[in-house]
Amino acid sequence: MVPVLARLFPPVFEGVFHLQQEILIEAISETETQPPHLPGQREGIEEIVSHVAVAADRKTVGCEDLAEARAETGLGIVTEAIDVETFDLVEQHADCVQIGARNMQNFSLLRRAGRSRKPVLLKRGMSSTLEEFLMAAEYILAEGNYNVILCERGVRTFADHTRNTLDLSVVPAVQSLSHLPIIVDPSHGTGKRNMVLPLARAAAAVGADGLMIEVHHQPDKALSDGAQSMYPDQFVELMDEIAQIAGAVHRSLPRGITVAEPAPAARV
Repeated sequence: MVPVLARLFPPVFEGVFHLQQEILIEAISETETQPPHLPGQREGIEEIVSHVAVAADRKTVGCEDLAEARAETGLGIVTEAIDVETFDLVEQHADCVQIGARNMQNFSLLRRAGRSRKPVLLKRGMSSTLEEFLMAAEYILAEGNYNVILCERGVRTFADHTRNTLDLSVVPAVQSLSHLPIIVDPSHGTGKRNMVLPLARAAAAVGADGLMIEVHHQPDKALSDGAQSMYPDQFVELMDEIAQIAGAVHRSLPRGITVAEPAPAARV
């Protein structure tokens, strides 16, 4: 199991979906949960996914930008490897490699992740059963990488009031069948900013091991998924509320985490 999780709630993975520019990285980093001074652990983790898919000539530059942000802020980086060909590049720069929902059953990519020494964040496929989800993780484990984090990000149903249907029942189901930690992504799970906070509260209450939240200073200018991205001040509110809920279900925030006051964000 990844030491950073330690069955404490959260960690919280926070950031934008697509890498846009260096200024944005710095702005988002200012409102990240700050990492505690604990040797060998990293509790504040920045999640900026899929930037390698923005443009082919941005692959190396994007990873280098993230590495520079890590050096300046002390935050870890989770970013997505979208295929076997780009896995080496992502592995070189990221602290944790994400495998997205559409690649959950990309078995060659899963095996490559299993040969990595970096932790792997595996998202549930949008039409995958619990058994398929756990079997996908087994492909990674079978190659010798036991640092796997599962992520519930919503499944497709007939419901049309949200982008996906967030299946929070999978959290206790996974915990009864597997030793692997499971976090929840209410941003992709709902696709709507006003639903992220309520579902984040619910995820904390149901016993999730962490959250993945999309945050953007100017969501209307985001390259993608702006409608589901929280403003920084909303993220601060979320952190405060889940800390209280975590205590009620006998969980706790890792010691040493503080939340920086965000810079004012212009809302359009």
